[in-house]
Amino acid sequence: MNRITTHTELEIEKKRLGILLANKKQIVMEDFEKLRTNLDPVNKIVTTVSNFTRPATSNQLFNKGINAGVSLLMRNTFLGKAGLITKLILPIIIKKFVKSKINQKKEDTKRNILHVSPN
Repeated sequence: MNRITTHTELEIEKKRLGILLANKKQIVMEDFEKLRTNLDPVNKIVTTVSNFTRPATSNQLFNKGINAGVSLLMRNTFLGKAGLITKLILPIIIKKFVKSKINQKKEDTKRNILHVSPN
């Protein structure tokens, strides 16, 4: 690096460093966008897993209806000849799945209703 001796050289160096900083910021922003794009499938997996692990936030009547329906349908119809462990575990997984899908549909419907623009 050359030694700056005049005010004009200082101004030129200041402009050069400003352009260099802007270029570096753009590169960092592009890298973050690529990282976000690459992590999108992981984010979707984490969201799906969290839907199964957290309790449903809907009302109790809804939960009881889903529980009764899935239990009756799964234990008596589809899992009639299955083992005890399968009869205990599979309905729980299916209940969580059904509740998360219904809640997701409900949220999507709310979002669509709120974001419809009047034309």
